[in-house]
Amino acid sequence: MPKSRTLSSRTGFLWRFPSPEHQVEFFTRCYGPANRAVATLAADLATGLKAEMLDVVKRFNVSGDHTLVLRMDYLEEVIHKPATP
Repeated sequence: MPKSRTLSSRTGFLWRFPSPEHQVEFFTRCYGPANRAVATLAADLATGLKAEMLDVVKRFNVSGDHTLVLRMDYLEEVIHKPATP
């Protein structure tokens, strides 16, 4: 019986947003964990969390202008399993 094969490769994409502020707003509105974190915090703590998120995305911004471009790298695993008759 043929064995399965696994191929691993580092892959990436550029994630683009109109601005760093837009990305933070998007995440706190649409991304479950960030949305829940902001919703459960007192207003001053939620504001602080958003400010920290903004600092992080600005630090990793590679756009060179007012927009936000983040390099997102990930490991892609592809498993080829032989068909069974």
